[in-house]
Amino acid sequence: GRMQSARQFLEAKRNEQAIDALERATREFPESAELRSLLATAEQRLKQEREEQARAAREAQVRKEHIAAALENAKRYLKSNQTSKACGLLEEALRLYPESEELRGQLAVSQQKLAREQTEREAEEQRRVRLAAEMAQAQALLDSGKPDEAIEAAEASLRSQGKHPQLLSLLEAAKAAAKQKKAEERKHAAQQKQTEEVKRRRNHDLAELEKLVELSASGINIPVLEKRIRRASELAGNHSADQEFQASFARVKRALESAIDDF
Repeated sequence: GRMQSARQFLEAKRNEQAIDALERATREFPESAELRSLLATAEQRLKQEREEQARAAREAQVRKEHIAAALENAKRYLKSNQTSKACGLLEEALRLYPESEELRGQLAVSQQKLAREQTEREAEEQRRVRLAAEMAQAQALLDSGKPDEAIEAAEASLRSQGKHPQLLSLLEAAKAAAKQKKAEERKHAAQQKQTEEVKRRRNHDLAELEKLVELSASGINIPVLEKRIRRASELAGNHSADQEFQASFARVKRALESAIDDF
């Protein structure tokens, strides 16, 4: 019976129990070669089993250390914003240890972070492109002499883009240009007004000069004509650089002198 149960233990790979049964049987039947052979087989199997257990334990320890190192390195990469390196390292580790839930979980977290960073980069690039376009538009308005429109464009851009230094300096340049433009417009308006005033006075003086030769009125005498010549000279003196006025004066003067000669 002992040999039967020892065989069953061996078949069930319960080597320690098989050895225990066989040692007792061998003490009872020390001359049995079959028992000794079975005992040697069982001892050999137990040795192999323990070697395998030791190897499995070593492998499990190495696996545990490798996974821990991979996780630690990945976290270090994540902390320094080298997310794609973290993902690559975790993918490599998962190929070696595909059953590790820790690696799988950390990879999922890292991939989410990578996707977020990619989205943020794309949004930042879009913002940069939009800012460049808005700045170019405001600069074009400023360059084409429309500083007020440039101010509006720059202020709208500042509202949407935030206080960007280049935008702020463009806004300052537009404000300075608008101020200068207003000053030039005021100066131009003043000059225009002055030109119109000079023209109005000239026309008024020219009309008065032409009236001096009207001789049909009663009370015309030499003192009146001489007074008219003096007045004509005064009017001509106000427009000494005006050739047309001087020509009219010469004609009026001749007419008045002729009228004096006729008396």
